[in-house]
Amino acid sequence: MMSTQSLRSLSRLAIFLVSVSFSLMGCKVVKPVEWTMIHVNSQGLQGDAHLLRFPDGTDVLIDFGNENDELSDYLKARQIKRIHLGFVSHPHKDHYGGLRRLIRNESVVVDKVILNMPNQSVCDQEKGWGCDYPHLEQTMEWSKYRGFEINEARTGQVFYEKDKTRLEILYAHDGVSPPVGRTDVNDLSLIMRLTHGATTVLFTGDLNSRLGGHLADHYSDLQSTILKVPHHGTASLAPNRFFEKVAAQVALVPSPTHLWVTERSRQARDFFGGLGTQVYVNGVHGHVTVRLFDDTFQISTQSMTPPLVGFIPGLGSTEMNL
Repeated sequence: MMSTQSLRSLSRLAIFLVSVSFSLMGCKVVKPVEWTMIHVNSQGLQGDAHLLRFPDGTDVLIDFGNENDELSDYLKARQIKRIHLGFVSHPHKDHYGGLRRLIRNESVVVDKVILNMPNQSVCDQEKGWGCDYPHLEQTMEWSKYRGFEINEARTGQVFYEKDKTRLEILYAHDGVSPPVGRTDVNDLSLIMRLTHGATTVLFTGDLNSRLGGHLADHYSDLQSTILKVPHHGTASLAPNRFFEKVAAQVALVPSPTHLWVTERSRQARDFFGGLGTQVYVNGVHGHVTVRLFDDTFQISTQSMTPPLVGFIPGLGSTEMNL
């Protein structure tokens, strides 16, 4: 027979457990905002594609990679059948090509596509290596046929704002009146910012040297926690004074490994290596996922490889310290 003291102890324990149960039932699990730099560089081609998943179920793509199955396969593996909003940062095939595959893929719907069409004369200057105006026009016609809504981008537009989260365009131009004189299609790159709680992410498309310098000199609101490095980290990307203005703690580079270790990427490697900035490269790390919480963020990679931080002394800047 149990003593009175034992019965009282059991009673207190039961009350405690019931209280904990009700507390847990009342707790709301807060989901993070999730950004994945999708590895659309596995075939050795440079490409850009970023999936943003918001806690309310909204899925957004910033760029679509090349016209191959890498993006489609990734979305299929994650059982994603609807993209609520898709941005083309600028109309080069390694940023919008994957949209054509999604158009053909009847199981994936893109509700709305945001891009600025280039002036055809600017596009035609890049025949043979860059912008392909007939190809781009066809892609837009196919998109409309599938029912994808097409809209233009403008500076200051806010596309998502809920709780502590905001997705906005900091800079965009129509390709007709650039602020830096004669331009190319890379200068159409949308500069976008994702903010969640204390963390900010800057998406830069293929921002190049001339426009990057202009933004560094005329825009004060560029500082961000994490930077999506422009132009796949290669030559003609934004100048170092732009990166100094951003002052990112972490840099994500959508690039195959063989491109990242070449002389063409020396500027970015040396800049971030000199500061000890943590760098993640698709070719090295595979898919890179950043989870944004209210006051912090976490990064995980497909390869489980640590970030690149600087370079091994004495072996040159093409040797990566893993």
